[in-house]
Amino acid sequence: MDYQEAFVKLFTDNPVNWAKWVAVFAVLVLGYRISIPLFDKVSYRLGREYKRDLARKRGHIIKAFILDRHPSGDVGKYDWYAKYEYLLDGDKKVYRVYFNHPNCPPRVIYLYYVNSPKRLFSMDEYHWDVPLGLIKLPIFFLPWILAVLTMAALQIPITV
Repeated sequence: MDYQEAFVKLFTDNPVNWAKWVAVFAVLVLGYRISIPLFDKVSYRLGREYKRDLARKRGHIIKAFILDRHPSGDVGKYDWYAKYEYLLDGDKKVYRVYFNHPNCPPRVIYLYYVNSPKRLFSMDEYHWDVPLGLIKLPIFFLPWILAVLTMAALQIPITV
């Protein structure tokens, strides 16, 4: 079976059916035009960069200086634990940080908070972000979902 026979078998030789398939592929392409910016926007809003930008906008930035640091792990592949001291409302406090290899603790880090200074975070340290794949997965497959819904709405016969 050559390519022409395979296409005729899949799409049939009915011109109306071909027009329906063109509509499905147009929906698929337009779906990507929608889903890519939507994916970027959702990734930004769920990420730490959004929280950092919000804290900067509100002026919730604290400068912290290193007190102590010590390595752990294999030689040459150290993970670092560090303590930073910062001043909040006249009180000296300590912030503990974990740096994953190959990052080494800097002398100064900036700590941010959105609403409460009890919930500080920095952009320099290692963060294990919660798996957001379950939220991002439907956005990633949105064009295909729309194409399949278009196929169902147009009642395209699938002959394999």
